[in-house]
Amino acid sequence: MLKSSLKNAKEAVDAQVAEKRRNARQLEREAKQKREELLQNARKRPMLVESYNTGTYRANNLAKAQTLKKFVDVMKQSGVSERDI
Repeated sequence: MLKSSLKNAKEAVDAQVAEKRRNARQLEREAKQKREELLQNARKRPMLVESYNTGTYRANNLAKAQTLKKFVDVMKQSGVSERDI
């Protein structure tokens, strides 16, 4: 009797483990598919800058130009002539 109940318990545990593994694999497949869908949607969107190097270069130039303009305006407001700037 003990062997049969032990065998039944082992089979029940094995069945539960197999079910949980199947569920985990299914969830993993669904997550992978969802990730692929999100990546496809992200690839459809336009890039913020066409190329990293040129975009960064242009952004840096713009930032420098804006900073320089502000600096020149502050100097003019403080009374420094344009020739001295």
